[in-house]
Amino acid sequence: MSLRLALPFCAVLLLAACGGSEPEPETDAGSAAEAPAEAAATPAPAAPAAAVPSSPADVTLADLDAYERAMAAKTAEIRRATEELTQARADKNQDRELELMMYMSGQALQARTAETSGLDPARYTAVARILQNTGDKLASIQQLNSMMAESIAATEDPQMRAQAEQNAEAMRQQLGDPYAGFTPEVAEALRDRLPALIAQQQEQAGLMLRSAR
Repeated sequence: MSLRLALPFCAVLLLAACGGSEPEPETDAGSAAEAPAEAAATPAPAAPAAAVPSSPADVTLADLDAYERAMAAKTAEIRRATEELTQARADKNQDRELELMMYMSGQALQARTAETSGLDPARYTAVARILQNTGDKLASIQQLNSMMAESIAATEDPQMRAQAEQNAEAMRQQLGDPYAGFTPEVAEALRDRLPALIAQQQEQAGLMLRSAR
Protein backbone atom coordinates (compact mmCIF):
# COMPACT_ATOMS: atom_id res chain seq x y z
CA MET A 1 0.00 0.00 0.00
CA SER A 2 1.44 3.36 -0.91
CA LEU A 3 0.33 6.84 0.01
CA ARG A 4 1.51 10.11 -1.42
CA LEU A 5 1.71 12.98 1.00
CA ALA A 6 2.38 16.51 -0.08
CA LEU A 7 4.33 18.41 2.51
CA PRO A 8 3.17 21.95 1.61
CA PHE A 9 4.06 24.79 3.14
CA CYS A 10 15.72 34.21 12.82
CA ALA A 11 18.75 35.51 19.91
CA VAL A 12 19.81 38.93 19.87
CA LEU A 13 23.26 38.85 21.51
CA LEU A 14 23.63 41.75 23.93
CA LEU A 15 27.27 42.70 24.33
CA ALA A 16 28.13 44.88 27.30
CA ALA A 17 31.50 45.88 28.63
CA CYS A 18 31.94 47.29 32.08
CA GLY A 19 35.15 48.41 33.73
CA GLY A 20 36.21 50.19 36.86
CA SER A 21 36.65 53.93 36.80
CA GLU A 22 40.13 55.31 37.16
CA PRO A 23 41.24 58.82 38.12
CA GLU A 24 41.87 60.96 35.09
CA PRO A 25 45.58 61.52 34.46
CA GLU A 26 46.88 65.04 34.71
CA THR A 27 47.31 66.65 31.35
CA ASP A 28 48.65 69.92 30.14
CA ALA A 29 46.46 72.48 28.42
CA GLY A 30 47.51 71.35 24.96
CA SER A 31 46.65 67.73 25.40
CA ALA A 32 43.40 68.63 27.17
CA ALA A 33 42.36 70.75 24.23
CA GLU A 34 43.13 67.94 21.81
CA ALA A 35 41.18 65.27 23.70
CA PRO A 36 37.64 66.32 22.67
CA ALA A 37 38.64 66.49 19.03
CA GLU A 38 40.13 63.01 19.19
CA ALA A 39 37.04 61.65 20.93
CA ALA A 40 34.76 63.22 18.36
CA ALA A 41 36.78 61.67 15.58
CA THR A 42 36.40 58.17 17.03
CA PRO A 43 33.37 56.46 15.45
CA ALA A 44 30.86 54.77 17.73
CA PRO A 45 30.99 50.96 17.64
CA ALA A 46 28.37 49.41 15.38
CA ALA A 47 25.48 47.69 17.08
CA PRO A 48 25.53 43.89 16.75
CA ALA A 49 23.29 42.53 14.01
CA ALA A 50 20.31 40.45 15.03
CA ALA A 51 21.02 36.75 14.89
CA VAL A 52 19.16 34.72 12.29
CA PRO A 53 17.95 31.26 13.38
CA SER A 54 19.26 28.44 11.27
CA SER A 55 17.58 25.53 13.06
CA PRO A 56 14.65 24.82 15.38
CA ALA A 57 17.02 25.02 18.37
CA ASP A 58 17.50 28.74 17.68
CA VAL A 59 13.78 29.57 17.89
CA THR A 60 12.68 31.14 21.17
CA LEU A 61 9.34 31.56 22.88
CA ALA A 62 9.47 35.25 21.95
CA ASP A 63 9.86 34.20 18.31
CA LEU A 64 6.80 31.96 18.60
CA ASP A 65 4.79 34.82 20.13
CA ALA A 66 5.90 37.11 17.30
CA TYR A 67 4.97 34.54 14.66
CA GLU A 68 1.52 34.02 16.18
CA ARG A 69 0.97 37.78 16.19
CA ALA A 70 2.02 38.05 12.56
CA MET A 71 -0.13 35.12 11.46
CA ALA A 72 -3.23 36.56 13.14
CA ALA A 73 -2.64 39.90 11.45
CA LYS A 74 -2.07 38.24 8.08
CA THR A 75 -5.27 36.22 8.35
CA ALA A 76 -7.26 39.35 9.20
CA GLU A 77 -5.66 41.24 6.31
CA ILE A 78 -6.43 38.50 3.81
CA ARG A 79 -10.04 38.38 5.02
CA ARG A 80 -10.35 42.16 4.55
CA ALA A 81 -8.75 42.09 1.12
CA THR A 82 -10.95 39.17 0.06
CA GLU A 83 -14.09 41.05 1.05
CA GLU A 84 -12.93 44.10 -0.90
CA LEU A 85 -12.11 41.89 -3.85
CA THR A 86 -15.62 40.44 -3.84
CA GLN A 87 -17.07 43.95 -3.83
CA ALA A 88 -14.73 45.08 -6.61
CA ARG A 89 -15.89 42.19 -8.76
CA ALA A 90 -19.51 42.99 -8.02
CA ASP A 91 -18.84 46.58 -9.08
CA LYS A 92 -16.95 45.34 -12.12
CA ASN A 93 -13.99 47.46 -10.98
CA GLN A 94 -11.24 45.57 -12.73
CA ASP A 95 -8.49 48.01 -11.71
CA ARG A 96 -9.30 47.56 -8.00
CA GLU A 97 -9.66 43.82 -8.47
CA LEU A 98 -6.21 43.57 -10.04
CA GLU A 99 -4.72 45.80 -7.33
CA LEU A 100 -6.10 43.60 -4.56
CA MET A 101 -5.02 40.36 -6.18
CA MET A 102 -1.49 41.68 -6.64
CA TYR A 103 -1.45 42.85 -3.02
CA MET A 104 -2.48 39.49 -1.61
CA SER A 105 0.03 37.55 -3.70
CA GLY A 106 2.90 40.08 -3.65
CA GLN A 107 5.65 41.28 -1.35
CA ALA A 108 3.65 44.12 0.22
CA LEU A 109 1.55 41.73 2.30
CA GLN A 110 4.62 39.72 3.29
CA ALA A 111 6.45 42.90 4.37
CA ARG A 112 3.44 44.03 6.39
CA THR A 113 3.23 40.64 8.06
CA ALA A 114 6.92 40.71 9.02
CA GLU A 115 6.53 44.25 10.39
CA THR A 116 3.59 43.18 12.53
CA SER A 117 5.72 40.47 14.15
CA GLY A 118 8.06 43.08 15.63
CA LEU A 119 11.07 41.01 14.60
CA ASP A 120 13.92 42.02 12.33
CA PRO A 121 12.76 41.11 8.79
CA ALA A 122 15.55 38.58 8.26
CA ARG A 123 14.86 36.93 11.60
CA TYR A 124 11.14 36.81 10.94
CA THR A 125 11.69 35.18 7.56
CA ALA A 126 13.84 32.46 9.13
CA VAL A 127 11.48 31.90 12.08
CA ALA A 128 8.48 31.70 9.74
CA ARG A 129 10.23 29.17 7.50
CA ILE A 130 11.14 26.91 10.43
CA LEU A 131 7.68 27.05 12.01
CA GLN A 132 5.87 26.62 8.71
CA ASN A 133 7.95 23.52 7.97
CA THR A 134 7.03 22.19 11.42
CA GLY A 135 3.37 22.92 10.78
CA ASP A 136 3.51 21.20 7.40
CA LYS A 137 5.01 18.11 8.99
CA LEU A 138 2.38 17.95 11.72
CA ALA A 139 -0.41 18.51 9.19
CA SER A 140 0.92 15.64 7.09
CA ILE A 141 1.02 13.35 10.12
CA GLN A 142 -2.55 14.29 10.99
CA GLN A 143 -3.63 13.60 7.41
CA LEU A 144 -1.83 10.27 7.45
CA ASN A 145 -3.49 9.25 10.73
CA SER A 146 -6.91 10.16 9.40
CA MET A 147 -6.44 8.30 6.12
CA MET A 148 -5.04 5.21 7.79
CA ALA A 149 -7.79 5.15 10.42
CA GLU A 150 -10.37 5.08 7.63
CA SER A 151 -8.45 2.46 5.68
CA ILE A 152 -7.92 0.19 8.67
CA ALA A 153 -11.55 0.53 9.75
CA ALA A 154 -12.68 -0.54 6.29
CA THR A 155 -10.36 -3.55 6.25
CA GLU A 156 -11.78 -6.74 7.63
CA ASP A 157 -8.87 -9.02 6.78
CA PRO A 158 -6.51 -9.19 9.82
CA GLN A 159 -3.45 -9.58 7.62
CA MET A 160 -4.30 -6.56 5.50
CA ARG A 161 -5.12 -4.56 8.64
CA ALA A 162 -1.73 -5.42 10.14
CA GLN A 163 0.00 -4.47 6.88
CA ALA A 164 -1.84 -1.15 6.79
CA GLU A 165 -0.80 -0.38 10.36
CA GLN A 166 2.79 -1.31 9.54
CA ASN A 167 2.77 0.96 6.48
CA ALA A 168 1.34 3.84 8.51
CA GLU A 169 4.00 3.48 11.20
CA ALA A 170 6.76 3.40 8.57
CA MET A 171 5.46 6.63 7.07
CA ARG A 172 5.25 8.26 10.51
CA GLN A 173 8.87 7.33 11.11
CA GLN A 174 9.83 8.77 7.74
CA LEU A 175 8.07 12.06 8.50
CA GLY A 176 9.72 12.26 11.92
CA ASP A 177 8.81 14.12 15.09
CA PRO A 178 7.64 17.63 14.14
CA TYR A 179 8.86 18.97 17.51
CA ALA A 180 12.37 17.50 17.25
CA GLY A 181 15.23 20.01 17.55
CA PHE A 182 13.33 22.67 19.47
CA THR A 183 14.23 23.49 23.06
CA PRO A 184 11.95 21.72 25.57
CA GLU A 185 10.02 24.89 26.43
CA VAL A 186 9.40 25.80 22.80
CA ALA A 187 8.45 22.23 21.90
CA GLU A 188 5.94 22.15 24.77
CA ALA A 189 4.43 25.47 23.67
CA LEU A 190 4.22 24.28 20.08
CA ARG A 191 2.26 21.18 21.06
CA ASP A 192 -0.45 23.47 22.41
CA ARG A 193 -0.29 26.26 19.83
CA LEU A 194 0.74 24.70 16.53
CA PRO A 195 -2.68 23.28 15.62
CA ALA A 196 -4.19 26.78 15.71
CA LEU A 197 -1.36 28.08 13.51
CA ILE A 198 -1.99 25.28 11.02
CA ALA A 199 -5.68 26.20 10.97
CA GLN A 200 -4.75 29.81 10.15
CA GLN A 201 -2.45 28.69 7.35
CA GLN A 202 -5.23 26.58 5.92
CA GLU A 203 -7.73 29.44 6.17
CA GLN A 204 -5.32 31.78 4.42
CA ALA A 205 -4.74 29.26 1.64
CA GLY A 206 -8.48 28.70 1.23
CA LEU A 207 -9.21 32.42 0.99
CA MET A 208 -6.43 32.90 -1.54
CA LEU A 209 -7.67 29.98 -3.60
CA ARG A 210 -11.25 31.21 -3.68
CA SER A 211 -10.16 34.74 -4.58
CA ALA A 212 -8.02 33.56 -7.51
CA ARG A 213 -10.54 32.77 -10.16
